[in-house]
Amino acid sequence: MQRTLWLAAVLLGGCGGASTSEPRAGGPAEARGVVTYDVTERDGGLLDVTLRVPAGGFGRMSIEDGALRFVEGLEVLDANGAASRATIGETEVSAPACAQACTVHYRFELGRAASTWKNPQFAAEVGGARLAPPTTWLLYPTKATDEPFELSVHAKGFVTGLGVRPSGRYGARLSDLPEAPYSAFGVTRTHEIDLDGREVTLAIVGLDPSVGDARLAQWARESAEDIHAYYGKYAAAPALVLTVVEAGDDIGAGTALGNGGASILVHVGEEVSDATLRDDWILTHEMVHLSMPGLHARHHWMEEGMATYLEPILRARRGRWPEERVWKEWYGSMAYGLPLEGDGGLDGTRSWGRLYWGGATFWFLADIAIRRETHGTRSLRDCLSAIESAGGTIAVRWGIDHFVDTCDAGVGAPIVRGLYEKYGKKGDAVDLDALFSSLGVKRKRGGVEFDTSAPDAAIRAAIAAPDPRYDERRHDRSSAVR
Repeated sequence: MQRTLWLAAVLLGGCGGASTSEPRAGGPAEARGVVTYDVTERDGGLLDVTLRVPAGGFGRMSIEDGALRFVEGLEVLDANGAASRATIGETEVSAPACAQACTVHYRFELGRAASTWKNPQFAAEVGGARLAPPTTWLLYPTKATDEPFELSVHAKGFVTGLGVRPSGRYGARLSDLPEAPYSAFGVTRTHEIDLDGREVTLAIVGLDPSVGDARLAQWARESAEDIHAYYGKYAAAPALVLTVVEAGDDIGAGTALGNGGASILVHVGEEVSDATLRDDWILTHEMVHLSMPGLHARHHWMEEGMATYLEPILRARRGRWPEERVWKEWYGSMAYGLPLEGDGGLDGTRSWGRLYWGGATFWFLADIAIRRETHGTRSLRDCLSAIESAGGTIAVRWGIDHFVDTCDAGVGAPIVRGLYEKYGKKGDAVDLDALFSSLGVKRKRGGVEFDTSAPDAAIRAAIAAPDPRYDERRHDRSSAVR
């Protein structure tokens, strides 16, 4: 699918992991004990769930909207093991005993949820697997806190983007559960991609692609190595790439979910060609999301803008996409992000053009400003490396000030802060014609051409040119697909 049309198609849901909840503090949670979930899959996709709450806070519990109809056999035991009252309402469960320590048992009809919803964002059955994030089947407190939880799953097959805690169990914080990473029960065809000790798990479900599963694994590896080459390492938590193979010959929408882990859900046509996989940008776009922290939904343009701006650079630097095509796309598409009359800053925008191309233009301006003010010694890469070094991946949520200040610390000056005040908050205009002219990018029939005498021609040449320092053979030795 054409890139611009694809971006428009995913506008409402977005393809990144922006959260509507406020970011949590960076410090450790108060030591009140670890909430545990033990899940066993029975025949027919029935999940037996035991929830143990050591210190209360679960007096009112939530689950994915509309999923309570698939909860059955709910039992609550108080701290002394005595049965206690619990009520399932339309939107939440009331269990007064769980305001203190308690144990909760219930069954979740995942098979019925999958056949009802038919949507892997919530629940769907694809081939021999049932796809559903823990958000769908784990009860969590309505007022979620930063207390840790741990999860064990007993099933014939289970994959998830949730992180693994020191105990060896999956886990994160309760505040992650409303938007937890993608997961699947049942039969998946998995391939482990090792990038200098950081692993990406490709889990394929559905039809057999005509190019073969190994070619899909190579496609996933190439996209992960785009990130690896830019940062010098794979700048994300261990990740799950859940790939649904269905009828068709294209690569469909991709979405990323973090909040306690890292995951991507992407759709691929059964008849997808080698050339389509080779030219794909969607998976690299989603990989960029994995290497950024989740921000509040009002700053979603920062996440989508970064992925839109950085993805073609990553592929061009590795020689996987022509440099001229990068500039042709930007020259023709960044105008979609310009503010219309009455538009304010980018914060809070829900416009497709502003989210993706307004955000991309912001990071374009930031990259240029960093290079100018540091006389070419630093770039946007230094901003992102500082964020990665501070633990800023999709597994966590950050506040906007922490994000911007960490970025500026990486470049050594408050450059991004100033741009955020102008374009994020106020919505100042951008003269794209003057900007491209200063970079020496000019329109020609069928594309663009470069003027090497332009004032900022050196900056233009440095942004998306193939990186001679990147040695493909070195990564062929250090990376593996199993």
